[in-house]
Amino acid sequence: MEDLYTVPALVKAALDEKNGSLFLAFDPIDEAHAQQVEAMMNGIQSSMSDSEDYMDLWMQWRWLHDTGNRYVLAVYIEGFEEDDSGYDISDEDRDKIDEAITEAFGASPDWENLEESGNLAEDGDTVYESTTVYKG
Repeated sequence: MEDLYTVPALVKAALDEKNGSLFLAFDPIDEAHAQQVEAMMNGIQSSMSDSEDYMDLWMQWRWLHDTGNRYVLAVYIEGFEEDDSGYDISDEDRDKIDEAITEAFGASPDWENLEESGNLAEDGDTVYESTTVYKG
């Protein structure tokens, strides 16, 4: 980010495009400018809660350290209505996923519980997750 005052417009664009996340790279950023960005993010969240278009959405953000004085502001936006939920995967792919998870963690996922909670879709359902990355 060359101009930190573009952050509100970039967040609004992510909201309007229904992106679930936004990553803004600051290279470099000092403590004073990081505090200004934090104040902007709090102001944006306040404005969202007062707006009919955005009042049902909520944001979380955090700073991720890259290298040196390079930081990335990770913004996560939730509350968009989803047309579909879950993942559209074949039984064969699910078996491969199960095997990889079991090998890494020593336990198989509880697929039945995931399906009941709505975190896995029935056949034909697909989830699209958007991520936008901006580099300064």
